[in-house]
Amino acid sequence: MEVEIIRNSTSTITSGQLAVTFYQQKPVTDKVQPRRLKAGIYTPIGELISDLHELTFDSPSENPREREFPVRFILTSQGNNINNQEVLLRLEEKLTNTSHFTEYKSVSYPIRRSFTGDFDF
Repeated sequence: MEVEIIRNSTSTITSGQLAVTFYQQKPVTDKVQPRRLKAGIYTPIGELISDLHELTFDSPSENPREREFPVRFILTSQGNNINNQEVLLRLEEKLTNTSHFTEYKSVSYPIRRSFTGDFDF
């Protein structure tokens, strides 16, 4: 069963958070098993710069709206220091019978923020 990343109206990170919706393409049945993924925002060199979400896509609903999973990512202090760069929203899946994860899917987002301080003249 596939999981899609649905981009919201903006595809640029302009604040310290990013709201994304994940979509489970098919309902879980006897033949379609749930999928467990972890999701986070990473730098191009693989450094996690947001909170990490563990997600289970296990909806049996035939209604597509009930198979949407909205998630809000909050950037870490290190993530807040990044600007004018591309970062990756990455979904990872655990390899069977191991503690290792492999990339399932990723989407690139630019971070573009204007910083204004209280003491700028």
